[in-house]
Amino acid sequence: MNSQDSPFPVPLAIAVPQAFPDGNIDLGMIRSYATRAEKLGYHSLWVAEQLVGSTPTPEPVAFLSYLAAVTRSIRLGAAVIIATTRNPAMLAKQLSTVDALSEGRLIVGTALGGRPWTYPLFGGPSELRVRHFIESVGVMRALWTQDRAVFDGEMWKMEGVPMTPKPVQHPHPPLWFGGRHPVGLRRVARL
Repeated sequence: MNSQDSPFPVPLAIAVPQAFPDGNIDLGMIRSYATRAEKLGYHSLWVAEQLVGSTPTPEPVAFLSYLAAVTRSIRLGAAVIIATTRNPAMLAKQLSTVDALSEGRLIVGTALGGRPWTYPLFGGPSELRVRHFIESVGVMRALWTQDRAVFDGEMWKMEGVPMTPKPVQHPHPPLWFGGRHPVGLRRVARL
């Protein structure tokens, strides 16, 4: 059974266990969990990003690649990748690759991040987080949809940059935005 002929009247998603307090990632358990969810007709599997903290958790893009390899039809989503802690060109390439490896099953969830104190750990001052987020989405869309991407922002600039592979999904994987603040909700409505 796949998510298209699910027995559920509405699409059901499920989070993949990804906290491993002993530090050992249990690949057998993850594979079993993911394939069981797929057989039961779940719509999608979701992973989260926890950049820093005391509980060992896998990095989400690499984790999605693993899930793509052990499943065949269930959608795969990130809830959410903190775009402000990553180079948007590298993230676009990584996510495009996961979309290709999964044969077009990726859903990209991204957000500004709710912990501003983590932003400087990844190379930027906190006051640029919003600009970084908005431009990151623009850079990723440009790289995914243009043969020779052009982007002219305050933080990121590209002129005729090719990137392959392009995502399998056209024009790109679905982009879902996370956030809790009313200002953030208005921001993503414009994206």
